[in-house]
Amino acid sequence: MELGATDAESGHPEEAAEYLEIVGGSARRMLSMVEELLGYASIGGSLSRERLSLANLVQKVTQDLRLGLEDAGAVVHCEDFVFHADENQLRVALQNLI
Repeated sequence: MELGATDAESGHPEEAAEYLEIVGGSARRMLSMVEELLGYASIGGSLSRERLSLANLVQKVTQDLRLGLEDAGAVVHCEDFVFHADENQLRVALQNLI
């Protein structure tokens, strides 16, 4: 948010909008994870297994972490693998691993 505010003040609204888009997406996913965790805790929990593409999920996660990866000079490569899993829980695991 600070980077977005700084860019907006310095006359770079397109960069500010990009930061705000990243923050908004991350906040929506965080809210979803919290809601799922509360639901899991209140009713004994359940997983929502669905067919997933690992390559697509890794692409989403690296997009979320793009700024940190760019700053670190990191590149993430992933071959595709299709399987059944809970997307939100796997996404959290991948974010932590990456």
